[in-house]
Parts: sequence; structure tokens; C-alpha cells
Amino acid sequence: MNRNRLMACLVAVPALFTQACGHASADSPPPAANVAPRMLSVALVDRSMSRTPDQLNADRTLLDGLIQDLGFGDRFVLAQVHANGQGDIVKRWIDHVPDAADATAATPVEIQSLQQWRNAGVKAARALFDSTRANHTDLLASFADVADYLSESRLPKARLIVFSDMLQSTPDFDMESRDSVPGAAWIHDRKTQGQLPNLKGLCVVVVGAQSRSARDVAVRRFWQGYFQASGAMLKDSDYRYTATDPAGLRC
Repeated sequence: MNRNRLMACLVAVPALFTQACGHASADSPPPAANVAPRMLSVALVDRSMSRTPDQLNADRTLLDGLIQDLGFGDRFVLAQVHANGQGDIVKRWIDHVPDAADATAATPVEIQSLQQWRNAGVKAARALFDSTRANHTDLLASFADVADYLSESRLPKARLIVFSDMLQSTPDFDMESRDSVPGAAWIHDRKTQGQLPNLKGLCVVVVGAQSRSARDVAVRRFWQGYFQASGAMLKDSDYRYTATDPAGLRC
């Protein structure tokens, strides 16, 4: 073999190697689809007498959709809003959604297990709506519960969905009868005294609260300040009176 032919072969070998690598890359499987990170979802339902039957029926329908929207490995807490302190008895349903070895390619058995879990969640929600309605609403006590759920969670994300008009109504703090809503000073004092729950990293969605009057806006701003001081986030767009799509409860 002469020198020119030898050099041509040496040049051709790397070229063939590069082509082969390129061909192998093209035939390699595509990356797995993105899967939403596992999440703690807490749903609080206000069944006080201040809420109408139509509102509660809308809550029930939306909650059914929320449960059907939960995915593999999530954790779900469903609870009534307290009436008067953390010590009163409220219905709760707490469970982990079954997991899958690979959520992007779940087996038929894993999919069936997930759907069975969702069906059980819907039944638990219906049982909660069949419970006795309360005369008071203690959202503050319920948010203290949420802090406990959050501290137990090892999941990367957490959200709170509150089905309520957001009117705290207890003997010592009654937004329904007071002419004015507490402001930033009330929140600051409780934070200074260590009386606010630790809700760090929590995103909050409210369904059932109005923002039509000046008083409604004051209530919304109070809760936004309260959650911010507690480490959580409640955006204007996540504070609404109605919702029909469970996907809109994500944040």
C-alpha cells in the first residue's frame, strides 16, 4: 500500500467512527417525559352555616375532580375546618397515593391501584359532606393543623386548598360580626409572640371567598399578610369565589 492510500484509510476510519456514533445517538431512546414532583395536598372544607347548599355542592364537585387529579406518590389530607380550636372533633382522611416504579410507564396493575385509591378518596369526601354543619369557623386552628402536616411531609412540594368564605368566626375573633378586619399590626404581634404556624414553602389556593366589597378586599389582604408572615404564599389569582377546573387548583 502506498503512502497516499494509507493516509486516506487513516482519515476514513475516524470519519466512519463519527458517523457510527451519530447513528447510534439518533437510534437511542428519547429522554423520559417530565413527571410532576410528588406533592402534599391538603384540602380544608368549611362546612359552617355561613355557606349555602349551592356552595357546598360546588365544593363537592370540585373536590372530586381534585382527587382524580392526584398522581402517583402524592400525599393527601382532607379535613373539615375546625369550629372552635384544634381540640374539637372534625372528620379527616389522610393517606398516601400508591406509587409506581416508573410513573412515566406505569403498569396496568399500578394504574388500577391508583384509580381504586382515587375512588376511595371520593367516597371519603362524600362522607365528610354528610357530617353535621358547624356554627363557627376556626380557620386559624385549622392552619395550625396544616403546619403539623407540613412538618411531617418529606415531599418536595406542598399546597393548601381552602374551600371557605375565609371569615374566621369564633367568640374571640369574629370576622362575620366585626365592622373592621384586623390589619398588619395583629399579624405582627402574633408573629413576634411566636403564635403563627410555620407554613414555609406552602402555596395556598382559596375557593369560595369574595373580593367585591372593600371589606372583602380587607379580608383577602389580611389572609395574604397572615400567610406571608407564616412563610406561605397566597396570590390574588389564587383567591377566588368559584372554580370549575381542578387543574386551576395547582400552584
